[in-house]
Amino acid sequence: MPRRTRVRRNTFAASALGISLLLPAAMPVHAQDPPAPQPPAPRQPRRQPPTPAPTPAPTPGQPPAGTPGAGQRPPGAPGAAAQKPRPYAEVITKEAKTDDGLIKTHRIDDKVFFEIPKDLLGKDILWLTTFSRIQTGYLPFQIEVQDRVIHWEKREDRILMRSPDFQMRSKEGSGTAKAVEMLSLTPILAVFNVAAYGPNDSIVIDVTSIFTQDQAEFSARRQLGAQRIDPNRTFVERVKSFPENVEVRVLGTYVAAPAPPTAGLPFPGPGGGGPRRDRGTDAVTVELAHSLVLLPAKPMKPRLEDSRVGFFSTGFWEFGDDDNRVQEVSYINRWRLEKKDPQAALSEPVKPITYYIGPEVPVKWRQYIKQGVEDWNPAFEKIGFKNAVVCLDAPADDPDWDPDDKRFTVIRWIPSTVENAYGPSVVDPRTGEILNGGPKFFHNVLKLSEAWYFVQASPNDKRAQKLPLPEDLTGELLRYVVAHEIGHTLGFPHNMKASSAFTVKQLRDPAFTNQWGTEASIMDYGRFNYVAQPGDNARLIPKLGPYDFFAVEWGYKPIPVLTPEAEKPVLDQLAAKQATDPTLRFGNASPGEDPGRQTEDLGSDPVAATELGLKNLDRVLDYLVTATSKPGEDYDMLEEMYGQVVGQRQRELTHVAAVVGGVTETNYHYQRGGTQNYTPVPAPRQKAAVAFLNRHAFRTPTNLLRQDILGRLQASGALATVQNSQVSVLANVLSDSRLARMVETEAMYAGKMPVYTIGELMTDVRRGIWSELYAPQVTIDPFRRNLQRQFVGLLGGKLTTASTDVRPLSRKALMDTKVDIKAAMAKAKDPATKAHLEDLNQVLQQTLFPK
Repeated sequence: MPRRTRVRRNTFAASALGISLLLPAAMPVHAQDPPAPQPPAPRQPRRQPPTPAPTPAPTPGQPPAGTPGAGQRPPGAPGAAAQKPRPYAEVITKEAKTDDGLIKTHRIDDKVFFEIPKDLLGKDILWLTTFSRIQTGYLPFQIEVQDRVIHWEKREDRILMRSPDFQMRSKEGSGTAKAVEMLSLTPILAVFNVAAYGPNDSIVIDVTSIFTQDQAEFSARRQLGAQRIDPNRTFVERVKSFPENVEVRVLGTYVAAPAPPTAGLPFPGPGGGGPRRDRGTDAVTVELAHSLVLLPAKPMKPRLEDSRVGFFSTGFWEFGDDDNRVQEVSYINRWRLEKKDPQAALSEPVKPITYYIGPEVPVKWRQYIKQGVEDWNPAFEKIGFKNAVVCLDAPADDPDWDPDDKRFTVIRWIPSTVENAYGPSVVDPRTGEILNGGPKFFHNVLKLSEAWYFVQASPNDKRAQKLPLPEDLTGELLRYVVAHEIGHTLGFPHNMKASSAFTVKQLRDPAFTNQWGTEASIMDYGRFNYVAQPGDNARLIPKLGPYDFFAVEWGYKPIPVLTPEAEKPVLDQLAAKQATDPTLRFGNASPGEDPGRQTEDLGSDPVAATELGLKNLDRVLDYLVTATSKPGEDYDMLEEMYGQVVGQRQRELTHVAAVVGGVTETNYHYQRGGTQNYTPVPAPRQKAAVAFLNRHAFRTPTNLLRQDILGRLQASGALATVQNSQVSVLANVLSDSRLARMVETEAMYAGKMPVYTIGELMTDVRRGIWSELYAPQVTIDPFRRNLQRQFVGLLGGKLTTASTDVRPLSRKALMDTKVDIKAAMAKAKDPATKAHLEDLNQVLQQTLFPK
């Protein structure tokens, strides 16, 4: 049985709204058995391009090998030979442009000096690097480059920049601190000569090379797929210092690797290639935003993770526990939220979670973004916080306000064809405290949400039966997307179990859906209510559900005790509520095993939900041409939306396939609910699912083959479209992993409960796919002939690859098919059917009895 996988997120990471319209099971990937325990590593943003093989980085302060001056270290660069400090006035001259703050900064010509206060030495600073602006055809702006903690350390007349690692810790009072210290030596990233000593023993260093040369830890070379930075085309644009942070902007030029002929955006995703990079130049010019943020002097009291409640988390290994083993400890990622009046039942927070709408966000969408952000407030009010989440417009007249300033959490709008959005966060690795969490919205997320809503909900909303959607409806859809992404920035991962918590009856109930929406958590991928039927008047768009209120309470409710361990009894009792309430349960995606943890699904009964969903798709097809076509224009929109209908139909059928051999996981903890975390889906439900697939997936979908649509779009291709759909479902149902699980289920439960066996599955699928053979006169259409050939090929392959009961049962199914074909050959009247049966009879003979 699968083991639970934890959702980990270190400082910079993101989770996305998700695209599985074009890429099955994309974002997130299916949960799999985790590998052997490893130290937690930072997760990368969704849809990040594959990291190219890195070019060896030059020594900090040196030009890359092969360039003029290679091997010669510029004076004062990191790692340079020690030089004696000079008088302050000789280094920081009257020409210096000085800015005071956390670190006093000085600009003199093209050099940047940091004047580090003595009391800042040894204090942890989070150094973050993002793309602020970028060249056409590369990554959109505000994509994260790196994050790490650093601190300054004085060693005679040098300053070491070191980067502590928090993965190994010693339990307080255990006496293991010395052992941990031996195995967690803090690496030295760079060494700076002290250029001068300033007032109050402050220390002046020249940091120019960090920003203008290829210091590996802070370079964007890997993200750009570039070979190296060009110092001659790289400049520090501006430096600002604030009380808790320093902001540096660098206009950097990298030498790009040669572009392949099909090179487009290195940030892939549905929605077309978009703008292309200039293949006539090797220059990649970007503006990098470097933010140095002082970590809180008083770390937030962390909260220990519980697998029953979904939170991104920050993990480490702890030594010295009484359990005689190294413990893997995880703190949930959450904002520091404290009441101004701890005694009040409802109080404003000391510091609300504040989001600013970036200045580039189109004005017409700002009201919907604000609503999506503040939709989370009712959940916080339930635990005593008034106006916990605030959304403001960016100040227009504040010269110190900068959207790249990591003191501010800013919602960004990215002009990209990528159909997505994502919610990153910046986290204090010591405690899991979220310090910044500004979601990013690619412009074409509007296109994506429009397509979803049209194919899933338009039969119940006349406003959506003509494209493009009206602005007010598009705003409502954007509000949903924003609320989902804000959830990620509050610490919540996807909860794929939530969309199966409501019954089909509840999804058709206007009173219920108006109160709770269409899924138990807005953090699922339930999308829009494709189950509701015209006349139901049910709500169609998700909203915060019961799980979201529960998760906010579990993660953010103040508990007046001193330690995370002391909180555990209270939190355990709260989490135990889900033992009897399925709407409070959490689960990562596991569509291959648990039919209740799928993406894009709705309802606790996939068969009943898909039956209704397919009816709605037939309704969409009735007005598809008029909804997508305009006089004098081509049929591009018709083609796109027809593809969306085909894709939606495929997803819904796949939800049903997951029932077969399915195992329901309920995350009970010991003495907190049931005694079995994994239970097979009842055999009658599995058999009913196969019967449904025989009726809807394996029969020729004549409703999709409408001449009024296809006659406008293609001269051919319908056979391939249907075959791809049918074979995909068939291969899913008969996948090796599913059949192996059914073998194990039969071995474990036979005689104890009714079991749907592989033998029954093979018989039911075979009889459904070959149903024409049992008619008085046999006629098989071309679509079904394709499917039947694939059935023979699929099972034939298992005769040489399968090593369990799958092989003999596959052989039996093929032998039974051969017997039925032979009996039916005399009843075949049309030449194509007769030739088809004769051919497959011969293929089966060769497959079963190879020479």
